[in-house]
Amino acid sequence: GTTEYDTYLHVFTRRNLAKPLTLHWTDTKKWSKEKALEKCPIKLIAHGYAERWNMDWRWDWVGDLKDEILSNRTKANYCVVAIDWEKGAREVNFITAVTNADIAGQHLAEF
Repeated sequence: GTTEYDTYLHVFTRRNLAKPLTLHWTDTKKWSKEKALEKCPIKLIAHGYAERWNMDWRWDWVGDLKDEILSNRTKANYCVVAIDWEKGAREVNFITAVTNADIAGQHLAEF
């Protein structure tokens, strides 16, 4: 896999709304150890250009979406994975960031 920068996966469930299980994209063993994650449908959230997964300095739309998916209003017991490709997304050159988005997608696919 391509490793120009690191991609992290922050996994949330109703049991851990505030503190995610954080995995590096190469760490499939840690995911396998979490038996509760085997049976939950997964929802993926990826931030965009020049953003990060936890936008604590402005509108945290990723957090808001995660909270809505995991709210009691939702019948399914989802796992939400926030894809963190911040280092690739914060490139000054937009074209480079677009290429990095592809790399983050490759990381996710390999995971």
